[in-house]
Amino acid sequence: MKYRFCLRVLLVGVPLLLATQAASARTAPGLVPDPVQAFVLETVLADEVRAFHEGHPTYLVTADGAHTRSDAEVLAGLRAEFDRFYQGQPKPRKEVAHMAILVAQTALLLPDRTACSTDRVRCSDAIRRVRTRDDEASLQVTLRAFQEAGLDLTTLGAPAS
Repeated sequence: MKYRFCLRVLLVGVPLLLATQAASARTAPGLVPDPVQAFVLETVLADEVRAFHEGHPTYLVTADGAHTRSDAEVLAGLRAEFDRFYQGQPKPRKEVAHMAILVAQTALLLPDRTACSTDRVRCSDAIRRVRTRDDEASLQVTLRAFQEAGLDLTTLGAPAS
């Protein structure tokens, strides 16, 4: 009798425990950008750092303190901000959340996704041809994916999920 109870606990309890762990892994905040999104992001960040280095205003690189850092340090700082955003950490800069949305939308709308796989020049040209502003469907798909991943979009004025 005692052994049947232990066997029953094992047969019912272990699968339940495994299912609970799998469910919690799915609900943990965070999103891993697909390879094309990651390449688009790296291309955008490289363009931002290059523009900043050349003295042009940029969307992501703030002037305060960046002048004392090298291009590599500025790029590393931007990557770290995006990593934190994609991990679901709260209160990202508005510009980071906005650019992450644009990157995901752009990756969705690329007519040729291979354009953003290995060649930064080709990817940069492809990015410039994509028009995200008028594509409501890609915006909704992106926002839904970000919200399901638990990413913080509240800095954009979106309600907390």
